[in-house]
Amino acid sequence: MKFAYIRMLGCFFLLFPLFFILQGNIYAGNSWKNCDTKGIDTSKTYTAEQQSWYDQRMIDQNIAETVYGSKKTLKTLDTIAPQGSIVINGGDAYTNSTAVKVSLLATDDEGITGYYFSTNNVTPSATAEGWANVTPSPAYGAGVSYTFSSGDGRKTLYIWYKDAAGNISNTVSDSIDLDTTAPVVTIASPVSGDTYSTTSVLINLGGSASDGGSGISHVTWSTDRGSRDLASGTTNWTVAGVSLESGNTVITVMAMDGAGNTGSDTLTVNVSATGLTKGLKAVYSFNEGSGTTAFDTSGYANNGIISGATWATGKVGGALKFNGVDNYVSIPRMNYEEVSVSAWFYKNAKDTTSVDAVIGGWKWDLDIELEEGFDLRFSPSTPDTIEFVLVTKNAGGSRLLKTAKANLVNSVGSWFHA
Repeated sequence: MKFAYIRMLGCFFLLFPLFFILQGNIYAGNSWKNCDTKGIDTSKTYTAEQQSWYDQRMIDQNIAETVYGSKKTLKTLDTIAPQGSIVINGGDAYTNSTAVKVSLLATDDEGITGYYFSTNNVTPSATAEGWANVTPSPAYGAGVSYTFSSGDGRKTLYIWYKDAAGNISNTVSDSIDLDTTAPVVTIASPVSGDTYSTTSVLINLGGSASDGGSGISHVTWSTDRGSRDLASGTTNWTVAGVSLESGNTVITVMAMDGAGNTGSDTLTVNVSATGLTKGLKAVYSFNEGSGTTAFDTSGYANNGIISGATWATGKVGGALKFNGVDNYVSIPRMNYEEVSVSAWFYKNAKDTTSVDAVIGGWKWDLDIELEEGFDLRFSPSTPDTIEFVLVTKNAGGSRLLKTAKANLVNSVGSWFHA
């Protein structure tokens, strides 16, 4: 009878008088004897969890080849910690709220089972209170809410992830600056007070804006008559050419900081009726939004009648949209020795067959030499060049043509002021 020596996990056993088969090789006498592997099917694909376990079978077999034995299951030791990240509010630098949105992402071959938030960087134990349990997953991602303590300044959130074996990730963190303080806005010109009286129908403003947290992002102005636009500058800003009307016009200047907080200052401007005897004669803001009348807000009531044009959103407030063929607004006749016109306009196509007029006024006659008037227009041969054309007579009664031009390079797809 032979003795069989089995080497298993570094230990030797003296077995008598049986042969033992251990998933692969048996040592009998002076030679290894191959045998079938039991418990692992190498033709199959195993999950990470299945691969971390394997079966070792020891089988007793006598001369009659009767098999005895049991199955022993061993588990490999998992010492690899999860990997993870954290992002607050999509990576924003500032917030004006203590409540934030936190994006979590972590991976681990054995599966992420929990995460731990803290505002200090001391790593918790795997059994500490405060872990948020999650459904085990090798790739974990979620968006969760978190509320910081009050008080402006830098806020840092630390996070750790753990797996089923209790391994804890390295410390990862993200920071954001909390700013809940509104900017301070001051109108300093034409006065630093709350009210101002004038006879002019246009006004320029100037002032300052300050913010001790996230800084001034932009400054805007608006009136209670519907006008609004961006101011020039931030900490020191200016506004030029705000249109006024007879009576009171309330102008509000607002500053926004990097966190979204806003602050404002207002000025009430009173225009006396004598201010309407010169200067602005007609203003059409197109803010009505419905109907067939474009009201003149200059105080002279030179209201326009809309023919075909439809209401739309403008550069500032409302606008009218024209089909470029037979839509127009007709306004009352206004005869002055001098005239200036201005308008915001937007073109969606270049007309290369007909004159494309923005605004104009003409005295028509069968004799072209007797025609007089003006146009702010685009000619079909130069559809990217805006022209101001004035036809009048000189002191001797001869026809006189004056033209001013500006090349817009591309007149389509943007708002322009002329």
